[in-house]
Order: sequence, then structure tokens, then C-alpha cells
Amino acid sequence: SKLADTCSTGRYAIVVIGFLSTFGGGRTPVLNLAGHCDPGVVGGGCTRLSVDIKSCQTQGVKRGHLPRGTNSTSSSRPLGDAVLDGIDFDIQIGSASHYDDLAKNLKSSSGSILLAAAPQCPFPDAFLGAALATELFDYVWVQFYNNPGCQYQDNGDVSNLEVTWKNWTEFLSKTPASVLLGLPASPDAAASGYIDPKAFVSHVLPVVKGSAKYGGIMLWNRYYDNTNNYSAKLLSNNIIAGTSGLSGLCVIALIVVMWYKRCYGMIPCYKWPRNSPRLESFLQKQGTLHPKGYAYSEVKRMTKSFAHKLGQGGYGAVYKGNMPDGREIAVKMLKGTEGDSEEFMNEVASISRTSHVNIVTLVGYCLQGSKRALLYEYMPNGSLERYTFGNSSTEGEDTLSWDKLFDIVIGIARGLEYLHTGCNTPIVHFDIKPHNILLDQDFCPKISDFGLAKLGRQKESRISIAGARGTIGYIAPEVFSRNYGPVGSKADVYSYGMVVLEMVGARKKIDVSTDDSSSKYFPQWLYENLDQFCGHTNSEISSSSSSDNMEVLVRKMIIVGLWCIQSKPADRPSMGEVLEMLESNAADLQLPPKAFWTGY
Repeated sequence: SKLADTCSTGRYAIVVIGFLSTFGGGRTPVLNLAGHCDPGVVGGGCTRLSVDIKSCQTQGVKRGHLPRGTNSTSSSRPLGDAVLDGIDFDIQIGSASHYDDLAKNLKSSSGSILLAAAPQCPFPDAFLGAALATELFDYVWVQFYNNPGCQYQDNGDVSNLEVTWKNWTEFLSKTPASVLLGLPASPDAAASGYIDPKAFVSHVLPVVKGSAKYGGIMLWNRYYDNTNNYSAKLLSNNIIAGTSGLSGLCVIALIVVMWYKRCYGMIPCYKWPRNSPRLESFLQKQGTLHPKGYAYSEVKRMTKSFAHKLGQGGYGAVYKGNMPDGREIAVKMLKGTEGDSEEFMNEVASISRTSHVNIVTLVGYCLQGSKRALLYEYMPNGSLERYTFGNSSTEGEDTLSWDKLFDIVIGIARGLEYLHTGCNTPIVHFDIKPHNILLDQDFCPKISDFGLAKLGRQKESRISIAGARGTIGYIAPEVFSRNYGPVGSKADVYSYGMVVLEMVGARKKIDVSTDDSSSKYFPQWLYENLDQFCGHTNSEISSSSSSDNMEVLVRKMIIVGLWCIQSKPADRPSMGEVLEMLESNAADLQLPPKAFWTGY
């Protein structure tokens, strides 16, 4: 619908109309208006929006995303003589640096400009924390979706949302900002986090409206709100008015759906320079939100002198500990690290620039002399390796249902897609295996151990590495021989496929060192006996799933896994395509050519 029509509904107090897809670093800002016009081209048609913008403003609707211009004429501005009301900080990927400086400069140049921010609900936000600490923002709409750990649960559990809402409102209690609840306007608007209007009124509203900071609701987005009529349903319950004085429903109302899953409006991701200074210098340049450094004595105190060993990895032992505030952590002490080791720098640099529900969070590090430690959020259910799907080594330990296994397969795929495509500079993990997939209290998978990770070139997926890296049994063939193709993100796809097939096989990874390994090569057996295997897994792992549904999930996982382990990288799907396959109808999936590599 037209912009003016959107404002005339009377439902919205603020409407955000576009994104700055490029800005900062001395570059010319690039405004994206979802293809309705090209603001970078003279005669691109964007000036016609000025009429609608001014119409909205006469109706009391504030407009964003750009700050008011002070040194340009109406003829040179992409939106003509229309003057926008403010700018919204919505940064999900990239560097966290200098957004506090940007907020200060915007407010100092024009005190009347409105500043808004859209942090993710996990508190504190990795990218906007320093900016919000300036206390210059007028509105903060916290995005309670696509973050299962802090959003409303479908079973009516509001506890995670309540705790997170309290954290945000208390953090902003001394600022002028009104705090809004960010929600998807339709089940199709986000992967998770949609709340039925009736459930919102009965379960969520009583939790949020008691805060003096409550300012209303932010919806993603106008398109989905128009199709689902979500805001009208909420307004009919008189739930929007808040004590902050904000009397409308704040809506992220892009004219059409755009860029929901991609990077937008961020400074390019950091790429490690060849002749890097020490790690401390690098992290200091990243602003105040980089992982906190701790002295070795503090790490020793947090782990009670390394009393509780959780496990042993390829780079050192992992111990359980507690932060000074009581939070449980897992501390990985790296072995054999003299100087600024490559593994340590790679892991800190890679993890500190990621933010995703399926990527483990790095909360701190230790760099003192020869001592190297990485402090992670604690995963109470350990690694995926612990669950051997029917052959558990822990007495009395429950095995996982097919439904739960499928959710884990989906979660790992989403994490890898984020690493490969969610940032201007892709990250290739190179060591995807069950040991490096951690499980939180809800068995949500999180990818860990970035010691082998490499940052890919922005416009090229191939990466040059020295020697075979990774773990035997999961390493892609091109890592051993370039005859198979270039080494890039498809190496992770291969490893992912092996992990999926291992999960399906209800068994540990086969011993590839035996002379008769060909007779034990499980993927080949699955390829030749797909129907037989799917028909005989009904009672192996789960008795709670219906046999029909279980067979569909098993078939999907097997076919996707077999596609992922094709010998040539070009024949494997991308992780985005993997997700499409997993979410498609199983009847539409076809077996790949029989081209499996058995060269270990």
C-alpha cells in the first residue's frame, strides 16, 4: 500500500521507511527503499515520496530512517524537500565500534532529531550496548523474535521474556527512552517469536505494561501487519497506550518485505590483517563491547583452581566455572600456545564478531604470558557427541527423539548459514563435528570451537589453507586434494552432512582406520537401503513421535545428508539450500548421484 495510506490508518506512531545499506568509513551513504525508487540516481523517482512523508507528518506520524540534513539543498537530497524525523539503529552483524559516537554527533548536530534503536533481546546487545549507554535514545524497541532463549514460548511460558524485559527496562530506567516490545506481525514474518493476539493479552501484556518504561509495541512489518491485521486486533483490546506518553503502535513498516535475513546498515566485518599487532590492541579498537579480558588469577578463581573438568578438546581442557556475577561458564584452557597463537587469535576474532542463537557466545578471554583461556557461556547438556543416539555411554541417560534430532539438524544449518552468508566477510569453520556442537538447556545447538576458522574473501568463496585441517571422518575431499575443487564454505557443508548421517545412524562415527572400512561405510549403505532403513527406525530412538512423521523426518535427514557429502563441492548445496530442503516436502526430495568419497 502507499505510504500515505499506511499512515492514514491511524495505527502507527512511527514508521521506518528504509535502510542505509552502506555508510561509515568515509563512504557515500546508500539508501535502499525496497526497489520502489533508486535514491542514488537523478530522476530515480524518490522525490515523489516527499508528498507522502509530509502527509504522514501532518497526521502526527514520525518518519525515519535518515537524520535531518543541514548542509544540503532539497534538490540534492534523495527525498526532495521532505525532512525526516529521526534515525533507527538496527545493527545485527558487523563491528560494534563508533555507534556511540554516531549517536552523540547526531544529537549534537540537531537536538530535535529522534534516535531509536532495535537491539536483539539477549541482554546486553553485542552491537548497541555502548550506543544505548549514551542515554541519548528516545525509543528502544527490543526484538523479541528469532531469539528462542529470551522470547515467549508457544506453551505459554513467559518467564524468559519476563526476565529479559526486566533487564532491558532496568538498564534504560535512567534514560529518556521508551521501551517497546518488538514482535513479528505474522507467523510468516519471523522464524520464531510470533505471539497470538489473545495470548499476548492474557500472558504477555500483564508482564510488560507494569513498567514505567513501557511505550507500546513495534511490529515487523507493515506488509505482514496488513495481511494478518495484527495491529487492529491489538488496538481493539486497548493495549497500546503506555505511561511514557507514546500513544500509538510503533511499526517497522517497510513498503515491502526486504533484507530480513541479510546484513544491512552495518560497518563491514573485520578481516584479520597479515601483520597484526597483539590481540589486546585489536580488541581495544573494537570499542567497549568486545569480550572482557581477565587475568589468569581471576580465571583460576572462577574455576576454583580448575576443579571441575568438563572435557578435553583438540586445543586443551575445558573446565566449569562461575563469573563474578554468578553466571555459569565453560573455560577452555589452550595448550601449547606460545606468543599470539594463530588458534587463539582466530577464535577470539571470529567469535567476538558473531551474534546468532546457534553460535556459542564468548563472554571473556585470558591473555597473560603463556596462559590462554576462552570463557564461553555454559552449555548444560554438553556436546552433541555425548548423545550417541541409542548407544549412550552414560547410564540412565535419555536418548533424543527424532523430533529433537531434526530440530538440532535445523539449528546447526542455521548457524552455518549465518557464518557463511550473514556477514560481509564469511567465516568458514573447517571443523564441524559433534564435539563442536554444544547443546543448551533446551537442546538448542550452538556451534563452537573456531580455532580452525578462516575468514573468507567477500566476493569469493574459495579459501587457501596450508595442509589438511579438521577432523578425520568429517574433512571434505577438496581439503586433501584440489582435484576435487576449491576449498571454501562447501567444506563445512560436507562436514555437516557427515554429522547429520551420523545422527541418523544411531551410532558413533565408524572407525575409518580398519581395513574393511568400505563394508562399514554407512552413507553408502543408506543410499542403497533408504526405504529399508526408514521403515525400521520406528522404535530405535523415539516412542513419542508418530511412525509416519518420524519416517518423513528420517528420510529428509538422510537425503539432505547424502547431498551434502557429494565428492565435488559444486555438487553440494549451500547451507541456505540445505534449509530449504529440510523445510520442504519430503516427497519432493530426490536422492543425489552416488558419488561419495571414501579416501580416508
